[in-house]
Amino acid sequence: MEKYTVFLGDVALDEYYRTDQWPGAGGKAFADQLEARHGGMIANAACVYAALGGTARFMTPLNRGKVSEILVEGLCDSGVSPDYVIWDDRLADSKCIIFLTGEDNTVMIVNTGLQEIDLCEAHVEALKGAEYIYSTLSDLLRLRCGNKKGLEVVSAIRRAGTRILCDLDTGYVDEDCDDHYKEMDIAIFNHIGFDRFRKDRSEDQAAADLLSLGVSLIAVTAGSRGCRIYTTQSSFSVPAFPVDAVDVTGAGDTFSAALLYGLQHMEPGQAARCASAAAAICVQGIGARTGAVSVEKVLAFMECSPLNSLELD
Repeated sequence: MEKYTVFLGDVALDEYYRTDQWPGAGGKAFADQLEARHGGMIANAACVYAALGGTARFMTPLNRGKVSEILVEGLCDSGVSPDYVIWDDRLADSKCIIFLTGEDNTVMIVNTGLQEIDLCEAHVEALKGAEYIYSTLSDLLRLRCGNKKGLEVVSAIRRAGTRILCDLDTGYVDEDCDDHYKEMDIAIFNHIGFDRFRKDRSEDQAAADLLSLGVSLIAVTAGSRGCRIYTTQSSFSVPAFPVDAVDVTGAGDTFSAALLYGLQHMEPGQAARCASAAAAICVQGIGARTGAVSVEKVLAFMECSPLNSLELD
């Protein structure tokens, strides 16, 4: 039976604008409108994973409007199966508005009105058949099937052998929610989210506490400062590849998807370097999916870089 990963979460049409400076509260600024591109955190990750060679299937609620048609077409063009899309015409169009200011960006996410992700038994069976589910905690908590909600649904799926990679965005990080973390196999934070999680604990102690709950690998990303990986066997840092960043949109999604693909094919240190390389490729172009390249291109990029070592503890 073919192994596959279900990407559960958002897909959006990213509308881009470039401005010389971000105005303060009540201020105004001129902006140039750029070409709209496909986006969405989880969809970006799915496209990167598929480009590397993984089998990606996408699950999310969408309306049947023109924007959704464009989004589904984009998934198909990137090699991602949209077979598990859940159609719901009560939802608004899924869009993001992105302002580029120098090397920074500001993202505004349009609220579609999504409250719960209602699954039928066929959806649950599809999730149970996956090797991994790649999602965010906020989306996992929205799951519902019959009388089961959130972590009850996740727990039932994990008992079937499916593993969970959770992209922990900063809005859903809480060190007191141990039950949430117990349902994760891989936890990926950016440095802001990890600082919120650890509070007054050291980074190493916070990671050790999380690993003690059953998480097998933790990744903490820090943009141009690289990333840090924690497992039950070791911890190490991977520097970022030095490049001229044009647009950092999607860099984190690219890193996470490439890390998952790498962990399925190589040891954690090499997987983390591949993920860092994929993110470096991503930020050199405009659009969240410029990191959706073949594994051969990632490896070739790595060979041309002076970064050839890990900082092991």
